[in-house]
Amino acid sequence: MDHREIEERNIPDLYLMNKLSSEVRLRFEEHFISCPECLSRLEMTEDLRAALKSELIARPLNTVQPERRSSFRTYAFTLAAGVIVISIGLVTALAFRAWSEQKRESLELRNRLAEATASLEQERTKGAQLNAQIAALAQQQGAVPVFPLVITRGGPDTPGSADNSIALPATANRVIFLLELPDVPRIDTYKMVVRDSNGMLVSDISGVKSTSRDTLAISVLSSLLMPGNYVISLEGLTSGRYIPLGRYSFNVLR
Repeated sequence: MDHREIEERNIPDLYLMNKLSSEVRLRFEEHFISCPECLSRLEMTEDLRAALKSELIARPLNTVQPERRSSFRTYAFTLAAGVIVISIGLVTALAFRAWSEQKRESLELRNRLAEATASLEQERTKGAQLNAQIAALAQQQGAVPVFPLVITRGGPDTPGSADNSIALPATANRVIFLLELPDVPRIDTYKMVVRDSNGMLVSDISGVKSTSRDTLAISVLSSLLMPGNYVISLEGLTSGRYIPLGRYSFNVLR
């Protein structure tokens, strides 16, 4: 039993008036034992009713008036007390409902703010990891040119794309490719195979790991890349087997 059901059915007042079925009473009792809000409301309403009852009992009856008038006044007092109790119960229920709704909205707002903050922090961390990866590779290899490559859209035999044309400096011993990674979770390591336009194997690198989910940095000897068209096939190891992730077509210029 949750707070929404308790509010809509006015369970606490019905409980105190003993107008609940055995099953509902048992469910509510199991709930309010561990719910400070419901327990506080029950105690407040019960204390008010006890005070009104004590006041009515302590009020002296006018014995001078006839018996019929005394009975009528007693009935009137009882009716008025009942109306007051019901009114207070309704006001308490409305106040409790408004408070619960405000608390729920506040909690939802805090959750949305926490999610937005976590997403922003994740993007910052991802950018920092990528920059660190590039800096580390550049430091290891010296003045090494870095070329980002996007996944080639098209058939498996797509030649080098103009968008992925690269010019290798004559003094560069190695070249770093930054491969765009598809959104595939839980990749353990990567395997890259480079072939020329004739299908001849140029380079085969496996067991590579990435610190970023967006890009993968691969270092290749520039002496292996003659002017012409090339295709990189990328696979990822997950659950003990390699799956294809993408193909990258590029053209080498001198």
